[in-house]
Amino acid sequence: MAIDPKMYEKYSGRSGDPYKRLGEALAKSSAKKQQVRAQADKSFSERIAIGHFKANWMLSIIGSIIVLIVVIVSLFR
Repeated sequence: MAIDPKMYEKYSGRSGDPYKRLGEALAKSSAKKQQVRAQADKSFSERIAIGHFKANWMLSIIGSIIVLIVVIVSLFR
């Protein structure tokens, strides 16, 4: 794809190399997409870790309550 520098300057109002500006825009867009993907992957792994922590926490509380009930019932027999 060819970009005519004169037409680029006429219609965009910007001077300079149009290929350089296009390359900078593509690089910026690519970097932003990569950053968003990295955050999404990180947040997914964090969600898994937090969910696992919550499950362990709930199971330990339920287990403790069951142990207390068993101990109390065995004391009253």
